[in-house]
Amino acid sequence: MVSNWQPIADIPDLHRTLRVLTLEEDMQRWVEVRSRLEGSQLDRSHLAIWRKERNRRFAIATGEIEGLYTIKHGITEQLITEGLHGIESSHTFENVESSTLRGLMTDQEETLELVFQMVKDK
Repeated sequence: MVSNWQPIADIPDLHRTLRVLTLEEDMQRWVEVRSRLEGSQLDRSHLAIWRKERNRRFAIATGEIEGLYTIKHGITEQLITEGLHGIESSHTFENVESSTLRGLMTDQEETLELVFQMVKDK
């Protein structure tokens, strides 16, 4: 019978040359990449949709962490993908008035945008 067993090899010396970027190096890389992207003629519609959904997800999670409301997972996903207009038909199961939830989520999204703007403006 032939065995496929082989001893474990040592870690290659490559790991000695790898290093984690400093915050300043990482930030400089991001600035360079962002500059190239801003100067390009890329279709940004998909990126805008993705960013909006990420912001909604963050706003919803923040409200849940703060105990402002609890939303079932399926409804959370619907709100993330459809936006605030998805509240009217779906939120009747959660015992929160849709106008209250709409106000909370709008405030959270606006606050998130404010924080992003403040970071962007340094």
